[in-house]
Amino acid sequence: NEFDMSGFDLSGLLKSGLGFIEDNIGQAGIDSVKQMIIEGIFSFLDDMQFPISKDSVMGSVLINVIENLSAADMADYFSDGGCEKVADRVIKGVQEGLQEDVVIDKIVESLMGPGAKLEGIIGSPIRELINMKLNDMTEFLRKPLVDFACNHRDFKKQNLQPSIVTGK
Repeated sequence: NEFDMSGFDLSGLLKSGLGFIEDNIGQAGIDSVKQMIIEGIFSFLDDMQFPISKDSVMGSVLINVIENLSAADMADYFSDGGCEKVADRVIKGVQEGLQEDVVIDKIVESLMGPGAKLEGIIGSPIRELINMKLNDMTEFLRKPLVDFACNHRDFKKQNLQPSIVTGK
């Protein structure tokens, strides 16, 4: 005997449950949970000897992606049309992560030499130009991200309909 989940509203259940948690622990609680997740991810990466730290380019992007996602976004991922919204939040996190000072400083140092910084009256417009170019460069990721994420979230499309086998 198999339990048919085709009529099961996973999105509604997740949205309701995550919304309840988010409403009752407040923003400080949400931020604490996100910080624990970030710390756990970087601890795992360190244990596995991946060369990704919080102050690396990839680390900055990862932190900003996690900070941009809300509990409602996670529930929306499973709803019709909500997947694109989650992909937009991920792209925004990537863009913000690439605009962090640590990342911009690394880009400037690679172009102008060690210790170079964009500061003052000339540095600010150049920093803004770099930010605009980074945003333009990441926009091309939106369609492939939406296509991948939205096509791989649907169990039915992947012929992976979850079922609970009872009995034998």
